[in-house]
Amino acid sequence: DNARRFAWSCHKMVMPEVNVEKFMKAVRRVVLENAEFIPETADGSHSLYLRPVCIGIESLLGVRASSEYLFYIFASPVGPYFDKVGVISLMVTDVHRAAANGTGDAKAACNYAVTMKPKKDVNEAGYDGALFLDTVHSRYVEEAGAANFFALMEDGTLVTPQLGSILPGITRDSIIRLAREMFGLRVEERLVDIAEVCQNAQEVFLCGTGAIITSVDKIAWQGTDHMVNKNRFKLAHQLYNKLIGIQLQREDDPYEWILEIQ
Repeated sequence: DNARRFAWSCHKMVMPEVNVEKFMKAVRRVVLENAEFIPETADGSHSLYLRPVCIGIESLLGVRASSEYLFYIFASPVGPYFDKVGVISLMVTDVHRAAANGTGDAKAACNYAVTMKPKKDVNEAGYDGALFLDTVHSRYVEEAGAANFFALMEDGTLVTPQLGSILPGITRDSIIRLAREMFGLRVEERLVDIAEVCQNAQEVFLCGTGAIITSVDKIAWQGTDHMVNKNRFKLAHQLYNKLIGIQLQREDDPYEWILEIQ
């Protein structure tokens, strides 16, 4: 899935697509070469993070696609993504992460660059992360910078913003499958109104390769802190334990997510 998303992102940015076989061969080699740096972890909070990158390297200035590209993968041991371990707070920003019908669904640097200033601003205001709304109505939740968004509503439905202008996260897809197939929840991928979240959400959490599953206790919107932790993070903890259990091979892997590298 990561390989296919990388290829799609290359296509979206007018770069040559790295085929799945070449991508996976590179991943295997990088992991083997850096195996000594894989941290020991009991709770899944530490890992060897892999970041595939493709950049233009043609020695020419100009606003056009390059004729030469370099594909490489960074590997680094990492800990928790957010500075504060456990539960975090979010603040809705009036900055838009990606334009409608733009590059929001690509794993591209441009989508992260625009999040730097809002993140700095909300941190200075005392919050841990920025929450981005849609560009058309400034009403519907999209992402939290580098993480996808989920909310458990009063009727027991787990909702997450629909794809199109957001990154199709691999962890997002994993959570949807676990919630539906192992926890029996109704999951809806749809427009998620920020007012609906602030008024009715029983639980909110973010997810991503770095964030894994991170609970949110409050969301600042329109000058008010809205508490979104009535369920006391119960679902997030259950999903986290199930996902990490599969990743650490403590539980069965019915989806064949685990790739053994030798």
